[in-house]
Amino acid sequence: MAVRYHEALVSKGADVVSVGRRKGWFAGQVACSTLADGFGDIGAALSLGRLLKLNEPDVVIAHGTRAYRVARSRWAGPRRKVLFVAHNARFKPEMAGADGILAVSEPVAAAARARFPGTRVELVENFGKLQFSPVRARQGRPFRIGALGRLHPNKGFDLLVEAAALMRDRGVEFILEIAGEGDERGALEAQIARHGLRDVVRLTGWTDKPEAFLAGLDLFVLSSRVEPFGLVLVEAMAAGTPIVSTDIDGPGQILRGDLGVLTPPEDPVGLAYAISGALADRVEGRKRAEAAQTVAKWRFGFEAGARRLTSVLSAFDPTARDEAA
Repeated sequence: MAVRYHEALVSKGADVVSVGRRKGWFAGQVACSTLADGFGDIGAALSLGRLLKLNEPDVVIAHGTRAYRVARSRWAGPRRKVLFVAHNARFKPEMAGADGILAVSEPVAAAARARFPGTRVELVENFGKLQFSPVRARQGRPFRIGALGRLHPNKGFDLLVEAAALMRDRGVEFILEIAGEGDERGALEAQIARHGLRDVVRLTGWTDKPEAFLAGLDLFVLSSRVEPFGLVLVEAMAAGTPIVSTDIDGPGQILRGDLGVLTPPEDPVGLAYAISGALADRVEGRKRAEAAQTVAKWRFGFEAGARRLTSVLSAFDPTARDEAA
């Protein structure tokens, strides 16, 4: 989202100076000023201080706790207005000193307001350069079910595999493709083998074309245990793919119960029933997918996000319409 913030503010005519680690991923994505290597956070703060003195920004936007600490460090020079982007509700005590918190979802915003009642909190939902595809007119056989994300316990792919075993035992014909990589690959492979699911459940690895993957599915499933927002859910909405998701934090807020099928977390039996029901009721699934695609465009698309971000920044400082770092 730091990349999206940069692109959005530039698109609205702001003077943006993005800052990242010299060998970090972010520095390879945008025109970026880089921090000096060495001497840990003190060296980073000194390097940032030089950039701040040179550019004199109206506001500093910090993505992540470490970025916030560096921006707030006494080694970074005179105090600047610093906004912290809260991508989840795992707050550190020093967040109370932020000039404002930008929360990526309403649940995160609510948690921030409860934790820091004296700090101004604004909702800036995640957004992206979404690619839209027509809602599929008919399903294939076997059904093609997909999931996408880092192979991590928080994503609940083990629950999805358990649900797949139940569906297979009930005679549902499907192929489940889980796209992504991570430390849980070995455990998931063992689980798939244990249930005898190798013919129907595939770990396809990371994809550089998630939009094409999502658009080719009959159903997208998000089985996460933890998901403060869930940008992949928005990407599936844009792709015109019907959705089943666990009813948690961001996904519950995004789908609202009428844009996809919501099911309780940590419940593979309920998940199996939700998936089977969504596959069986194609008419209702298509209606939800069409409505979700419309919402994705006006609520989570790049232009909508850029307007939302610049509006919130101007509320903190009128001059932030023109300059931000």
